[in-house]
Amino acid sequence: AEHLGRGFGTDATRVAIEYGFREMNLHRIQLTAFAFNQRAVAAYRKAGFREEGRRRDGVFHDGAYHDEIIMSVLSTDPPIRRVD
Repeated sequence: AEHLGRGFGTDATRVAIEYGFREMNLHRIQLTAFAFNQRAVAAYRKAGFREEGRRRDGVFHDGAYHDEIIMSVLSTDPPIRRVD
């Protein structure tokens, strides 16, 4: 819990994206996040992912249905500038 909210998830995601584009020559990286996990969605957005769509009520968690958010980043997207 002491590491929450300190940007480590965003930084790790950015490193993975950079590796995928530079070392693996990927053009597209995509993921699915659950709408109830707002910290993850925010970290992915901050790292450059964009929402492409949703699977409405795609997952049942903690007694309720939640959307699955489909996100991606392309090698041709403008780079995200860090704001520290």
